[in-house]
This record gives sequence, structure tokens and C-alpha cells, in this order.
Amino acid sequence: FESEYEGSDAMYDAGFCKFHETKIPSLLPTWNHRICKNIELNKHYNFYLQFISLEKRIEMFEVILEEKILYEFPYNAPSEIKRLKDL
Repeated sequence: FESEYEGSDAMYDAGFCKFHETKIPSLLPTWNHRICKNIELNKHYNFYLQFISLEKRIEMFEVILEEKILYEFPYNAPSEIKRLKDL
């Protein structure tokens, strides 16, 4: 993911997915979070893995993430995950 911001500051802004080579839409003003099956961990996300593993976090969605789909979800309600964009 590329944006003019870094870390948590970038999580709601529009950007560019380097893996899928496509634009990623902003999630403002909903403040939802984004995820896809091809998540690539970085130094910012690794901090949160000390509290709960990536596998456990993905289980919270209660769905199997599909390839080439970008999802959005409210931080406090991961089971409300929904398709945002085909990648």
C-alpha cells in the first residue's frame, strides 16, 4: 500500500495497492478499515500482533476472504465485513 502518509495515518486515505497494482479508495468519512486476503505485514502492523495473531484476527471476520477482493469493516465489528472493491 502506498500513500502520502505512513502507518496508522494512512489507513483511511486513498492509496495504491502495490500487490494488485490498483487504486485503493478512501474510507472517509466512515472510518472503516480495509483488508484483503493478500495482506502483507509491515512494521506498523507487526506491533499489533503481540496482542493477537493474524490468524485469530482473520477468524473474527467469520467469513473466508476471497482472492482479489478488497473488504471494509468497522474496527469494533469485524463480523460486519463487506466487499469494497474487486482488485
